[in-house]
Amino acid sequence: MNTIDWNTYARAYDLLRSIAPYRTMHDQVADAVLHHYRNVPGRILDAGCGTGNLLTALVARNIPSAYMVGIDASRDMRVIAEQKHGALGADIRTADLNAPLPFASGTFSVITCINALYAVANPAATIREFARVLHPEGILIVVTPHHDANLGLILKAHCKSSKPDRYWMQFTQGDSFARALIQEAFEHNNFDPALLDILFTANTTIHASDEKHFLRLQELCDICKSAGLTPRLVKTTYAGQALLVHASPT
Repeated sequence: MNTIDWNTYARAYDLLRSIAPYRTMHDQVADAVLHHYRNVPGRILDAGCGTGNLLTALVARNIPSAYMVGIDASRDMRVIAEQKHGALGADIRTADLNAPLPFASGTFSVITCINALYAVANPAATIREFARVLHPEGILIVVTPHHDANLGLILKAHCKSSKPDRYWMQFTQGDSFARALIQEAFEHNNFDPALLDILFTANTTIHASDEKHFLRLQELCDICKSAGLTPRLVKTTYAGQALLVHASPT
């Protein structure tokens, strides 16, 4: 069994903001949130908010923090998110996506869940809870690694490498390959080696775990439909290594 210490991961999590495909993915989600918020103003829930990076992107788009709620089960992730956004009025709470959410039905006009659904025990149950607390005119935006995701291709996109995909896909061939590719991709970033090691360990552990749910596109769409949500937009993001689905009540 492979497990991850999310509190340790929190120390290095914000390194992700330096990765170009990560920023692009957040921009895609934040722009979609802004578009819907303008049409259906209301509260916004970031489920599995981590250190608050999406909330940062929303603030940059002039969405008032007072309308934002971020939930996460990791204490250290929440502390960092609170440091970033608490003074601005965002509501950062403890909540487990494996349990009923502590909100009334129909509370949120937008719910986002970025790179968190794979880690829950039962994605279908979690999506049903999202559907319950979503406003009838609301939208759910999910980003989650797909079943065949390869972190090496994210690294390739980040450093704009001209080397073939097969070179970067060696990321899955063992620690020595993965570490060498990370070093190559980030050679100009000057990251703290200790933090980079945390980031490496966390992500390789996640993708090696037999307890995580890396869904196929049809699986995610079927889960949404079974919860009473209709997928409205279906595509890939994060250098093609994650699914991006917009769904709304049927």
